[in-house]
Amino acid sequence: MIDRDYFQKWIEPKIVNRIFVARFVKKDGTERLINCRLGVHKYLSGGKSVNNPDKHLTVYDMHKKGYRNITFDTLTEIKCGKLHFVKGIMLTEEAV
Repeated sequence: MIDRDYFQKWIEPKIVNRIFVARFVKKDGTERLINCRLGVHKYLSGGKSVNNPDKHLTVYDMHKKGYRNITFDTLTEIKCGKLHFVKGIMLTEEAV
């Protein structure tokens, strides 16, 4: 699990507008890797978001070409270049 406050303070500033890989557990209990990006607004339809930003991270799935929500409670890993976080612990950060 990666805490929302920790994510916003330490991880988000380093990965915003960059493609990264996130590992999380889906509702059905299966694990998923997603190649995604934050800050994509191009495909928004103008509707009101029903997501709770305290619980969900909204990302753009680069393979499926759509928005996905990741629950912070199930987010276990983020990789972006040489930046690597597992369960909120920074493993590497070289030349980021």
